[in-house]
Amino acid sequence: LESDHLNDDDEEGAHQSQLIVCSYRSNELDRSTELKTCLDTFEAAPSVRITNINLEGIDKSSTNKMISDTLKLPLRLTRSLANAVHTKSAGNPLFAKMFMVLLAEE
Repeated sequence: LESDHLNDDDEEGAHQSQLIVCSYRSNELDRSTELKTCLDTFEAAPSVRITNINLEGIDKSSTNKMISDTLKLPLRLTRSLANAVHTKSAGNPLFAKMFMVLLAEE
């Protein structure tokens, strides 16, 4: 991404609109100089509006509810599985789902 393109108008002088979605782990931002440079470029551009949405992991209770709903079993029957999945996934719902898929395949 070239920073001089962030403020370009199209041929007729009208502004072009773009939506860019970027997903990354905040603890990995320092290790990725390319991503850091790209984000810094966007933040420095006056015509770019940035909205950050920070997502947190889910708690054990929510993990249990997700597994209970998926397996169509009562919460009390999925609690021990949910505890193990929550520990393995650190509360990340995407990792929890992936872990459950891997368990189902075995």
